[in-house]
Amino acid sequence: MDAMLDTLAASRKLENSGMPGKQAESVVEVMSDAMQNLVTKEYLTAELDRRFGAVDKRFTEMEYGMDKRFSKIEPGMDKRFSNIESGMDKRFSNIESGMDKRFSNIESGMDKRFSKIETDMDKRFSKIESDMDLRFSAVDTEFAKVREDAAKSHKSLVVIMMGSALAIIGMQLASLAIILSLLPNASPLPDAGASPEELGMPNDVDQTAV
Repeated sequence: MDAMLDTLAASRKLENSGMPGKQAESVVEVMSDAMQNLVTKEYLTAELDRRFGAVDKRFTEMEYGMDKRFSKIEPGMDKRFSNIESGMDKRFSNIESGMDKRFSNIESGMDKRFSKIETDMDKRFSKIESDMDLRFSAVDTEFAKVREDAAKSHKSLVVIMMGSALAIIGMQLASLAIILSLLPNASPLPDAGASPEELGMPNDVDQTAV
């Protein structure tokens, strides 16, 4: 609905404000012509309500149609997803069964290999221990022989040292006898093999201490 302008009232207001009458009429006519394409607030509100109502109706119809279509699609989608899930469950079940079987075979093979390795290691360590026992036994025997030889050598060394000492004493006595024989009025020395009585020594002297 077009907006209405009271041209007579508008013209009088312009004349009262000091504008000439013809000029006031001309201004009012121009304003009236310009307002021919204008609408009132009430008309604009009603028109907008009408148009938005039509849009709401179309959206409602679209929602209803989409609900209807989704209602038809959902059962099929549910069935397809159910089939997919069932197929996936079967495939995962087969994969898990195969993996369990393969891991079981691997564990069995590993157990056998470790058992064989442990048996071989036990045999090798047993052989090494036996060889070590034999070698240590031989070493103990060698040490016993060395100790025995050392004891014999010690005894022989003691006999040799005593013989050497006696020889040195005999030589010293012989040298002393020669020196005394050269001196005037010197009594001859007793023989090195003289008895304790001949040497003037008591009978209870231990000669092994000499």
